[in-house]
Parts: sequence; structure tokens; C-alpha cells
Amino acid sequence: MRSEKDIRTWKTEWLSVRKKEILFRRRHENKKQDFLESKLEGVVPAKLQGTLDKAFAKAFETIFKKGTALLEKTYDKETIRSKRRSASTSEGDYAMRAYLNNTLADSLGSTAVSGLAGTGMGLLGIGLPDIPVFVSIVLRNLYTQSLHFGYDYTKEKEQYFILLIIRGAVSDGSLFKETEKNIHLFISNGGKLPEHFNLKKEILLTSKALSSRLLYMKFVQMIPLVGAIGGIRDLAYTREISEFGRIKYQKRYLLRVRKKLEVERELNRKALHKDDISEKSDK
Repeated sequence: MRSEKDIRTWKTEWLSVRKKEILFRRRHENKKQDFLESKLEGVVPAKLQGTLDKAFAKAFETIFKKGTALLEKTYDKETIRSKRRSASTSEGDYAMRAYLNNTLADSLGSTAVSGLAGTGMGLLGIGLPDIPVFVSIVLRNLYTQSLHFGYDYTKEKEQYFILLIIRGAVSDGSLFKETEKNIHLFISNGGKLPEHFNLKKEILLTSKALSSRLLYMKFVQMIPLVGAIGGIRDLAYTREISEFGRIKYQKRYLLRVRKKLEVERELNRKALHKDDISEKSDK
């Protein structure tokens, strides 16, 4: 049976993740266009938006269908699973503290690679070919996070959750609010897909959100030398997506743990009640 210490640990972790969630939400609900984007507005070719939409969508579709096995070669699935199983049976932490350290270290390493890849291509004046690289690193980060928290990213419902995380992390205002609402609906419904779900449609929505956010940066990356700025922004957005992913995966996992705690507490209460009746009958 779980102890009161375990419940206190859960409350501590819950308050921590809620604080992170609120801070992230404040940054995105009323975010304003930054200085560089405002200067580039009106200069970027009109057709570039559609080109980016298609490039991002193609990258997601290809990796979901054929690229996951390649991404899995960059991390050790069994080691992550073993650590999760070991941590989840230890008293008091319910894997959360171990997961926090593991997912943070993993994400920082991957975002550094993303920044270097983006900066390098930007120096050469290569803006669009790095989109598959960017998407691969973003998905790798979220794949490892899902493993740490015990979810299977090869399933369609988990791909939907991952797409929502990406969409929310790069959105502001009403789109951010709508996406976060869908994330919470998914979690509260036990990870069930929404009615009339269509993966291709979700990929397109996420691709549009990404292309809208990265439109100006990809334009800048096409300019030799100056393009390094766009690569640095790639790093910033990769970190933003990883941060949002950690928050939502932690919250989702903690809500799952709470259900287990409630069940175990009820079983413990019934067991104590049964013992009490037994003692009275013996007397």
C-alpha cells in the first residue's frame, strides 16, 4: 500500500508542474510579434508559406511512417524502459524525479544538435533542406519523453498527442488556448482519440502552425551568413517544444498516478474496515 509520504511527494510534484504550466501559458496567451519578424513582414515571398506547409507535412508523414526506426537508433529504448520500471517501483518518487533529470538531459543534448545543424545550414544559405532535420530532432525529443513516462509513440493516439504538443508550443493567443484545451480533453478522456480523428489533418494543422512561426526564420536562413540567425532561432523553438512536452507529459503521468493512489487508498480503507469488523466479531 502507498504511504502518506508518497501522497505528499505527489502533491509536491503536482504543484511544481502546475507552476511551470501556468508560466508557460502566460508567455503564449498574450505573446507579441518580435522585432525581427516585424521587420521582415512584407519582405518574405508570399509563396514561401505554402512551400513550408508542404515541407513540414511531408517531413511528419515520412518520419511517422518510415523514420521512427531510424530515430530509435539514436537512443536506447530498453535502457529508458528499464530505468522507468525501476523508478516506478521505488518508494516515494513514483519515477518523477528520475524522469525529470533524464528527460531534461536528453532534450538539452538534442536541442544543441538542432541548433548546430540549423546554424550550419544557415551559414551556407540552405533554409528549407533542414526542415526534416528540425522535425526529426523535435520528434526524437518527444519520443524519448513518452518512453520515460510509459507511453507508446508508435501508436496513432500518441502521435496525435505529440502533434498537439508541437502545435501548442509554437502557437500564441487563441490557437494556443484551443490547442491546450484539446490536450486537456485528450488527457482527461484517458488518451482516447477525438471523434472523426484524421491524422493527416492533424499533421497539416501542426505544419501550418510551425510554418507560420518559422516563416521569417526560414527566409533569413536562405541568406548566406545572415542565415545563422535562423539556425539559432531553430534551437530556441526546439527547446520551447521540449519544455512544453515535459510539462504535459509530467501532468499526464501525475494524473495517472493520482488514480492509482486513490484506488490504493480506497483498498486500504476497506481492508482496515474489514479488520475492524473482524476484531469486533472476535470479541
